[in-house]
Amino acid sequence: MGIKRKIEENVNESEKKNKLDQTFSIETFIKNLKDPETSFLALSEFNEYIRHLTSQEEIDQLIENLLQYLKSNLNDILALIIEEKRKSSENITLYRFLTTLLEYFSKTNNLILSEIIIKKFISITNSIHTVYFMLSNHSTASHLKITLRFLLSMIQQNEFSARLIFSLIDFKRSCWKPLFKRRDIRDIEDVRYLTIKFFLSPLVYQHIDTIKNLIKEQNIFHEIFNGLVNDSRHTVEFILNEIRTNIIMVTGITKTDKIHLFDDRNLKSLIRLYNWTGQQKQKDIIKIKKKNKFNESLDFEEMEVEDNSDRDEVRRLIHTFMMIILNSKNYGINFFDATFGTST
Repeated sequence: MGIKRKIEENVNESEKKNKLDQTFSIETFIKNLKDPETSFLALSEFNEYIRHLTSQEEIDQLIENLLQYLKSNLNDILALIIEEKRKSSENITLYRFLTTLLEYFSKTNNLILSEIIIKKFISITNSIHTVYFMLSNHSTASHLKITLRFLLSMIQQNEFSARLIFSLIDFKRSCWKPLFKRRDIRDIEDVRYLTIKFFLSPLVYQHIDTIKNLIKEQNIFHEIFNGLVNDSRHTVEFILNEIRTNIIMVTGITKTDKIHLFDDRNLKSLIRLYNWTGQQKQKDIIKIKKKNKFNESLDFEEMEVEDNSDRDEVRRLIHTFMMIILNSKNYGINFFDATFGTST
């Protein structure tokens, strides 16, 4: 690329704090954005300033002022997207900035500007390959989450954007599977949660072909369901509600489709939720497996669980879910046989 850029790491903490205490200058931001040497420093300072704002209203007002200054002309921003070679840190800086814009566009229903950014992003040959690279094992949890939130911000614009982005994503890539094991019990929206949220995100539009295509990603669903017993109540509730509302209850998704989704392996993983005892650390899960203490038994009488409200709620959720899958005539996986019990 040949551009020697100034980066935020060159700014010491006291200088950074002084900048945050000052009013953000949009004029200076645009000036630095136009200069190839300072463009990513400008984005980084913008991201940092946004991060320290105390309310969403302040963020929205800043972006509105920025767009007014630009007169909704995004050429200076698009020029950064066009660059095909960037450092990982620059990709993260750009993704954070674009996510902030796209979330604002989604909230204000500004489909024109969001479409400009998304179409420009996917028009670059290696954009998706760069995303795969940013989702690989070398990335920190923070960088993974920024990348996933960027993908989510594009999906959440509208159904067209969701179908467009998902048509480009290859879930057979090796980068995806490890993400389902990146857990952090201190973070309610850890890497695993955001990966699942991204994968399930287009379901909200209830487009039949999109749902059927997702159901074909059996390996991904195996990773989702297999890890449920070690997830937080929040994650369990989110996954079960999304699948129930946007797959099981959707007219046009056949029993055959659902049977492909709820195969023997996934049903066993779901039943294990009756034995849910709370969120587990990934390293503890690995230790238990190595010691062969990971109990795959479905004997409910031998299950030992903590007596708490979260456990009871998870049991209620999975019981309601399983009753629909196994017993519902209209939405379940069992075919109704009118002659059952009538033969002599």
